[in-house]
Amino acid sequence: MERGILKRLMNRLATFTEDQLLEELIRRRNQRTTAHPEHWCHDCQHYKAWDEVERPRDAIGRIPRCPDDFNPCTKGHKMQFVVPEDYPDGQEWGYYRKVCADRLPVDGGAA
Repeated sequence: MERGILKRLMNRLATFTEDQLLEELIRRRNQRTTAHPEHWCHDCQHYKAWDEVERPRDAIGRIPRCPDDFNPCTKGHKMQFVVPEDYPDGQEWGYYRKVCADRLPVDGGAA
């Protein structure tokens, strides 16, 4: 009986490409939040905060308000956010991705 279930499962998995299976694994892994990410998005060259991107100013020199749909990742990746519990007591906070193939460290160190 177990062999039949295993065979059906393997046949079902064989209908997907390797890329589809890997994307699904990464999507599921990225859905889980973490308290202490290994890599922060603000340490990546592709991260540009609203005030770091050249924006046209209004008539009196003000930068327009940041829109709700602004994505600081220039690659357009969806990121998760860690909210500090005891800010400003030294706890790290900010955007992160557990896995990012496009990560380019700002300091030139290891990805």
